[in-house]
Amino acid sequence: MRALVATELTRAGQEPDHIAPKTLVPTGETRDIHRAGGRYLTFVGSNPLFHLPQDRWPHAVDASVVARVAAAASGLVLGLTR
Repeated sequence: MRALVATELTRAGQEPDHIAPKTLVPTGETRDIHRAGGRYLTFVGSNPLFHLPQDRWPHAVDASVVARVAAAASGLVLGLTR
């Protein structure tokens, strides 16, 4: 799945900034999934305003990046169904 999402992000014109190692225990909701041995993929953004009141359209949102990541996610889902 890691290779597939990297391929899809590249195909969509949005190179992955960073792909964390499989051994990294994530924070937040995915921590429990990771510890239970579940399979998951998490897209993590780098918006410094995340969860702050200033995290609003249009100044904190790059719609073109959102569109490219959405296209990659769609390609990933389609790839998993083949």
